[in-house]
Amino acid sequence: MKNTFAADIVETLLLACPDRALGFAQLETLISQLDGDNQFRLDIALNHMRMRMAILENLYPFEVLPYAVKKAPNCEEFAYTALLALSPAGLIRNFLDVRGIARAAIVFEEIVDIAVKGLAGRGGQSTRFGWPSSVGRPQEFPEAIAWIGTLMGVHLGRGFRPPRRKDGGVDIIAWRKFRDGKSAFPIFLIQCTIQSDLKKKAEDIDLRNWAYWLDFARDPVPVLAVPHEVSGVDEDWKEISLKSLVIDRLRIVELLDDAATFNHNFIASDWQIETLSKLRDWMEGE
Repeated sequence: MKNTFAADIVETLLLACPDRALGFAQLETLISQLDGDNQFRLDIALNHMRMRMAILENLYPFEVLPYAVKKAPNCEEFAYTALLALSPAGLIRNFLDVRGIARAAIVFEEIVDIAVKGLAGRGGQSTRFGWPSSVGRPQEFPEAIAWIGTLMGVHLGRGFRPPRRKDGGVDIIAWRKFRDGKSAFPIFLIQCTIQSDLKKKAEDIDLRNWAYWLDFARDPVPVLAVPHEVSGVDEDWKEISLKSLVIDRLRIVELLDDAATFNHNFIASDWQIETLSKLRDWMEGE
């Protein structure tokens, strides 16, 4: 069992528990009911949680104590918790129907849209470009390209913009213009996914096509955003990081420096309330 997934299981069980803390013995009992093959090692999960604590510090809603794990009293308000709930291989996904998963994809885009402003740096801007759009983007692809070009201050390219295309593999676009008004500023083309097949998703953005559609003075940076943690030693990481800048759960949380604003917006999400309620119902049933 991967270290990242093992740590996710402990965090999810703690999130579902009505108490603020779970002792190691309690965790072993709960995990034994989930893991019939006895492949789960609590020590590995706890060590990985300690690593997350060291990286994220006060942005991490859980704490590993000598004989127990504890959650913050307002753990539901943390950006980390939202991303844990959205992760494709996590326990929480078992409670989502097709409608819930579709809503989860939108929730993730909304989170990433906030985070990538930090990726672009101070003064960074971003907008959701994915189809269908709820942010004012024209539905037809040629008009959508003209719309985003005007928004960024980038001229249209000379290439054909196929009307049947939806979003060219890009869910969010972020950029950072400089005060001098010159071209050649940083632009990020971001693909968001809550699915587990990252290799295929990393190929969705074709920079050659985008260079035909918009007259970039320098190549944009392709980005793949995912709600789970991708281990840096995994083959997946090595392969997809050659094609895209990967921002996974820990990196997204780090980018969400304005956490108070984010938390206030997300805690009101109907999706979050419904999903965590189902998780706790399951815990009580166990």
